[in-house]
Amino acid sequence: MNLSSVVVRFVYLCDGLLETEAIDKNRFAVDFLPTLLQLGSDSVPNIRIAVARTLRNHVTSSGEVMGIFRGFVDSNPQNDFVPDIKAY
Repeated sequence: MNLSSVVVRFVYLCDGLLETEAIDKNRFAVDFLPTLLQLGSDSVPNIRIAVARTLRNHVTSSGEVMGIFRGFVDSNPQNDFVPDIKAY
């Protein structure tokens, strides 16, 4: 098992947690969202695609998650590595 397959599994885990509502959205934002956002700029295209799908399916479709996401991005200066993220 190589590192990229482990990383993709992490992204799928995040997707599953949000899909089944197995974790509180605020807890997800604290424990998983920072890593998920960092993986959005990974060098492996499949990882970036998996992150984009997860964010599209859960962040943009839920007003609650979108609010948490915006709050997280606004309150964390380390997210400057993705300059366009605040536009959404």
